[in-house]
Amino acid sequence: MIRALACLLLASTALNPASAADWRLFYEDGFKTQPEVSWIGPGTRSERVGDSLRIVDPSTETGSGRLYCYRWEVDPQEGAAVEARMKLTAAGEPWGACVNVADGVHEEDISFLPDRVMLSHAKVSAPFPTTDGFHTYRMVFKGQDIQVFADGEPLIDGTGRFTTETLVKGRNRVGFGSSASTATSDSVWQMVRFKGSQVEPAPPITLPDMPGLEVSMGSTVEVMPNTSFQSFFRFASGMLQVGRRRSQDDGQTWHDTGGPWVGACQLPDGEVIQLDYRTGPGDAPGWFSSALQRWDAEGNPLPTLRARLHVPDFVPMVDDDGSKREGPWCDHSIIGLRDASLLAACCGTFKGDTTPISSYPEGFGAMKYCGWVCRSTDRGLSWEYLSTVTAEPSLGSEGCNEMDLVRAPDGSLLCLFRTGGSAAAPSPMYQCRSTDEGHTWGAPQQVADRGVWPNVCVMDSGVLVCAYGRPDNWLAFSLDSGKT
Repeated sequence: MIRALACLLLASTALNPASAADWRLFYEDGFKTQPEVSWIGPGTRSERVGDSLRIVDPSTETGSGRLYCYRWEVDPQEGAAVEARMKLTAAGEPWGACVNVADGVHEEDISFLPDRVMLSHAKVSAPFPTTDGFHTYRMVFKGQDIQVFADGEPLIDGTGRFTTETLVKGRNRVGFGSSASTATSDSVWQMVRFKGSQVEPAPPITLPDMPGLEVSMGSTVEVMPNTSFQSFFRFASGMLQVGRRRSQDDGQTWHDTGGPWVGACQLPDGEVIQLDYRTGPGDAPGWFSSALQRWDAEGNPLPTLRARLHVPDFVPMVDDDGSKREGPWCDHSIIGLRDASLLAACCGTFKGDTTPISSYPEGFGAMKYCGWVCRSTDRGLSWEYLSTVTAEPSLGSEGCNEMDLVRAPDGSLLCLFRTGGSAAAPSPMYQCRSTDEGHTWGAPQQVADRGVWPNVCVMDSGVLVCAYGRPDNWLAFSLDSGKT
């Protein structure tokens, strides 16, 4: 009795944030707070089940997690609380179905297994029947202490156990779903909410005052519910492709069908080609292999071929999850040149790239990336390294990656790229310009104070528009071929 009372007192005083605001809903019958940094890995899926969200991760392949996250800016000394009402169907190991909390200093995953609930990093667990129906779990933490409750009753006393450093420096977020590639799970989430964090209000939408530019806000059409990181491609005919959905009426209605992604290129005869984002070792030193996917002008799939890339100085690189990549990233653009050849943006590491990526865990051994372009004269079947866009190690926290190519209205080529992706400490977005069809590139110029996955298009009016993100989502406009 005394022990139970002590546990309840600890939960109600030491871990109850004194300045806690009212509960903020993350999910209840749909996302009430939109995820900012979601991990939607291959081989996973989510679907609405009544008013709940079912998250299924049956894959153990690298990168196959599915975690919905929100950056919440918790003060470690003030702490915060998370409450989730969920039902577990299956989970193979810790991190398969979990709530992730990080306060900028410490991080923990509260994992749900068929017979118990567990603090994954602290390796503390308590028996509980997680699969017999929906249960409400509350996690409260402050300083180095963390507690877990189930249906209002104390379950895990983690006093002094909230000590694992954030896996990514400065990480400050709440998330739910599946947070490990090797773990499998099937879970249904009815409600997730949190309180005690300093949540910054969304900035008001402001329209720029630029002579010659008029911007108006259109209506919103839902294309794919409960998903993120879906790329966009526009056929020459006007058909639109977003993920596995296509529209033939300017985006008013959508139907299911596979198609190209943002890195594709439509050739003059109508055929569409794209390279894999990740490539693998080839048949000789300095050569790499990629699937060359193809579609006809109407969007019907054509037989997939094998493409070869020759990048003699490339060395294996490290991804942001610590995994090693044996081949370059084809990231994420192919454009046509005036002589009918093709130019593809690539990034990775060369032999001379030895500056560590400070925002990744030191144990990864990741080096800052550089960006280059490869040229093809045979419709994408073979590619040869042409030139380096930039290998400047001082750029951002990661160097040059996630590149997009576009021909500006003045005829020059622009390459816009990411240099870092942390929501807590974003790195600027830059561009380089080529006036000789990609053979040489000018010095990097900053475009914005942040920017991941930049995507650029030229409107019929000659206005350049770039979409980019993290934190938040943005559009940048240029009326002078990218000079400003």
